[in-house]
Amino acid sequence: MSLQDTLQSLVGDKGVYEIARAYALAKDGKPPARSDKYALAVARVLENPDTAQWKTLKVLFETLGVDAEAAIAAAASQVTR
Repeated sequence: MSLQDTLQSLVGDKGVYEIARAYALAKDGKPPARSDKYALAVARVLENPDTAQWKTLKVLFETLGVDAEAAIAAAASQVTR
């Protein structure tokens, strides 16, 4: 499963504006003054997450209910050398 598939699975039937409002709250600590404040950024990350910055992905995953750092740590602990 690719990163894009994972994000799409987490997004489900939520709209970009709904996610963008939650993203603004997670990133800025308050609701956005404009409902479209992060809509383009969120849409771009959902479309092509492989080019997104780590901080943006981390906040987006948190917005979708996933602790990205904990998920990476859990996955890394399963790696055998």
